[in-house]
Amino acid sequence: MKTSSIVAVCLSVLVVGCKKPNPEVCCVTTEQCSEIGVSDFRLCSDGLVCQDNRCISPADGGVDGGFDAGIDAPGVHVFDIAYPNEWRFSVAGPISGYFLAINTNNVALDMTTLELKSIDDDHPSAIVRVTVTPSPTVIEPATVGGALTPLSRQVLLDSGLVTEPRSDTASDYLTLEIENAPNGTYDINVDLIIAIDSIRIPMPMTIHMVPLTTVFADPLIGKRKAIYR
Repeated sequence: MKTSSIVAVCLSVLVVGCKKPNPEVCCVTTEQCSEIGVSDFRLCSDGLVCQDNRCISPADGGVDGGFDAGIDAPGVHVFDIAYPNEWRFSVAGPISGYFLAINTNNVALDMTTLELKSIDDDHPSAIVRVTVTPSPTVIEPATVGGALTPLSRQVLLDSGLVTEPRSDTASDYLTLEIENAPNGTYDINVDLIIAIDSIRIPMPMTIHMVPLTTVFADPLIGKRKAIYR
């Protein structure tokens, strides 16, 4: 059982004495914007993502930002995946519409090969389950596949984390749910591994459980991971 929560932020602050925001600085949550003294979200321009409050090219990203080069970087870069890796839950689920596959290769990406390899969590009684749904729709080169809920869209697309055109918006690849979760405030750290084309993809995430009567499951932070063969 492992713990992993990697924060991706996208904010932009006003420079003292200037009339325009600094385009190289960015933010996507209320808390992050409040910390730097602005009241609205500040996104990066197309093609850039946020890391350490700076708008940078995804190719320049590191494991501590929104873009992760993955565990075994040597080899051929075949595709990226993007998903919310931090959640706030007050409902068991199931929740879907939160996973994107980005084809960075020059051949179509076959999503019929999508499979679940393993899932584990660190809570003594709650059980986090993920169901994968392979799709017969291929993802063409330089495009994105995957259905998104409006909240997932905010953390994955509106944040600037994924900017490539979407060729498939209907395929819902993953479903997330929690069983036997006791009432209260606590975190569940999840180790999820899926695979596409037999390539293993670690997808760690953290779920913040809250004891509210309102039913919601909010994706808080998005992560983009480069996958190599």
